[in-house]
Amino acid sequence: MKHLLLKELTEHLGYRDIRSVRKWCSKNGVFVIRQGKDEFVMESDFKKAFEIPFINNLKSKYGKDWEEVYRLHQEGNVLGLTALQSSAPVLRKTFKTENDIVSKYLSKYERDKNSKAA
Repeated sequence: MKHLLLKELTEHLGYRDIRSVRKWCSKNGVFVIRQGKDEFVMESDFKKAFEIPFINNLKSKYGKDWEEVYRLHQEGNVLGLTALQSSAPVLRKTFKTENDIVSKYLSKYERDKNSKAA
């Protein structure tokens, strides 16, 4: 298992101080191991915590195909990504309220908006 020193993580995370790296690791559930003077984390543990926001974004955009898109990003396959993005449908959810008063107001607003001229 490969490990990364906290000093190396300052560059990856864009921090200057090791205390900020420790705080980031604690906040994101990355276990910091102390051995002698060195402090390090397991590379796989750090990579998982670092890429979770990106993976969640891919899941929301591509659904079940997120793994293929993630693999294309890892390979740096720009042509594959552009081909996939042009064919991916854009899903948009419409707002629906469960409150009767709000739904009546919105329907009246839509009706008045269409009937009035400026």
